Amino acid sequence: MDCYTYEFYEDKNGQSPTYGFLESLKEKIVTRNDKQCRSLLNSIYIRLKRLEENGTRDGMPDFEFIDSKKHKLWQIRIKHATGLYRLFICQCPWQKSNYVILNYFVKDESKTPKREIDLAERLIDDYITRRSV
Repeated sequence: MDCYTYEFYEDKNGQSPTYGFLESLKEKIVTRNDKQCRSLLNSIYIRLKRLEENGTRDGMPDFEFIDSKKHKLWQIRIKHATGLYRLFICQCPWQKSNYVILNYFVKDESKTPKREIDLAERLIDDYITRRSV
């Protein structure tokens, strides 16, 4: 069995909106005992565990390849009572066993919005540029 790792994209100030989103779910669980947040967070962690175990080989319905111009992007798909959540990921170009978790969004259209794909591409470009210096 292969072993994969992942890390959250951080901007130049060390901020990660996706990691922040997960932290906000944890906070709601602690302060309000929010069962929906607990369920959503568990669903996300299940997908991340699968990512560690198999990379994106499990494919649909949990991992969907996104046809983008520059990078091999995937989205982690979470269907939850509160909405359809997507986390964009990309394999680290110089370490194929590592994934970078980029942006997340709540899907409200039938197709993945182009603006979210464009954002993921900008984030991985920034990641590559800052890591290769």
